[in-house]
Amino acid sequence: MTFESMRLTIPTYHPETQACDESRPQVLNLHKATGLRVILGEPGAADAPDVLIERAADRWRLFVHANSGDPLCIVEITATEATVRADDPAHPEPLWTVPLTPTGDCQGDPS
Repeated sequence: MTFESMRLTIPTYHPETQACDESRPQVLNLHKATGLRVILGEPGAADAPDVLIERAADRWRLFVHANSGDPLCIVEITATEATVRADDPAHPEPLWTVPLTPTGDCQGDPS
């Protein structure tokens, strides 16, 4: 299936009660980009957070944006580990890394 964009309405989840509120739906917009951009709100809104999901040759990358600016962090998932790092050239080291088993399960606490 290929597409340019898709708009979904999802219920608001309340973790404390584990209930979904269908009366207060939120808008989720999917857009084709260099990967898949998931906009958490209305497209074009400068303050709409989003996640860009990108497939590279040996990994998945998720770029988390608080708004239309630079990413807050980048999550990379390979066959052997999941890593989170800030998008800051002054701090290129990972914030944490979790080794993964061959089935993709975490092997322990983030380091």
